[in-house]
Amino acid sequence: MDIFKVRFSDKFSIIRNISEDTLDIKIPKLLIEPIVENDINHGIERVSRQGVLVINSFIKGDDFVIEVNDNGIGMKKEELNNLIERLNDEEDDAEGSIGLINVNKRIKLFYGEEYGLRIESEYDKFTKVTVKISRDHINRGRENISCIKS
Repeated sequence: MDIFKVRFSDKFSIIRNISEDTLDIKIPKLLIEPIVENDINHGIERVSRQGVLVINSFIKGDDFVIEVNDNGIGMKKEELNNLIERLNDEEDDAEGSIGLINVNKRIKLFYGEEYGLRIESEYDKFTKVTVKISRDHINRGRENISCIKS
């Protein structure tokens, strides 16, 4: 985040809404970084308005949820549908969006098929990526995990 802030100077601001009950939850390393990087590089960087990146984390029922939102360029419906289709394609090895596809596959591998990424977007308005992880599987014998603390 610091590198992006230096690179883009005053182009965007970051708002963190990290629920206190999620501060000690450990997740696989580099799970959120590709999502944030995509939001900045493919969303915020492409608009002339002041960008806002919002990161939320909270517990919802039996799940740990992380949301990464931006007010960047967003995606057209066809582009969004294509990305969602590729996220659900286990054999996808085409170029583009590899970071998101890999993150989704890692979540499913660690936590089960019912977990992963959900993407919402509207062209010239926003993109929201939601990460859903089972609370039952958090912090259980996972190697290469880190806290969401920043």
